[in-house]
Amino acid sequence: MFKGLVLYDIEGDAESAIPYFQRYLQLTPEDDPMREVVLGALARAVEESPTTTP
Repeated sequence: MFKGLVLYDIEGDAESAIPYFQRYLQLTPEDDPMREVVLGALARAVEESPTTTP
């Protein structure tokens, strides 16, 4: 998840961040407090990525 945030927020690489966000969401429990942050970042990354469609 942190690598995904660095790729997305700092390096501006939405496409590379998506798999890290998806994997985090697969592995963490539903009540994890960071899920909302990652879900929001994933939604923005998918929207911004040139090879994905929302």
